[in-house]
Amino acid sequence: MNNPSVIACQSLGKTYQDGDLSVPVLHNLDLTIPAGATVGIMGASGSGKSTLLHLLGGLDSLTTGAVFWGETRIDTLGENARCRLRNQHLGFIYQLHHLLPELTALENVMLPLLLAKQSQVNAIKEGMNLLAAVGLSHRFQHKIGELSGGERQRTAIARALVNKPRCILADEPTGNLDRENAEHVFSLMLNLSRDFGLSVVMVTHDAYLADQLDIVYDLSVDGLIPRT
Repeated sequence: MNNPSVIACQSLGKTYQDGDLSVPVLHNLDLTIPAGATVGIMGASGSGKSTLLHLLGGLDSLTTGAVFWGETRIDTLGENARCRLRNQHLGFIYQLHHLLPELTALENVMLPLLLAKQSQVNAIKEGMNLLAAVGLSHRFQHKIGELSGGERQRTAIARALVNKPRCILADEPTGNLDRENAEHVFSLMLNLSRDFGLSVVMVTHDAYLADQLDIVYDLSVDGLIPRT
């Protein structure tokens, strides 16, 4: 496939099996994420937004179709190869930050680089740079439980960016924050992604935030419908 996009899917479908019962969630979706674009996915609860994000990120197995990262079809790769490529290609931000509470903010941010076998010296340098970029250089030695909700999400943003991915996948990244912190974290995420030249795909229920993205889709039984 000649695919200039960062992420794309073709005829994507997902059906879950519950005993003898088949539960279709997504059917025949086509989506292209252009390089440098910010893309929102909206829709009712249970419409499959998080499932779509997991499939695009190679975190769940699809039932039909194909997913591409750049020109590489990832749904046909083995788990180890997909994990290695994911670490290079994508960053993830979740509603629940999924930071490791036993580690400091800096250690959490360093972790993707250490998993990629980079040196500790480089991991510390890059981790400190990203924590400074999100305004947390003064908190690098603090454990996660010592950070506020907004500071935890800013740490999660730094961790998502530290491996210099091509795309950020964000699943309700401001869902647990009050309005002031949500807008601050959202602006920070978008500004940094644009500074780094990254694409962002964000699942959100927040129409105010979604309106600030380049492209927004509504996900329903009819598929992905672009908002005008």
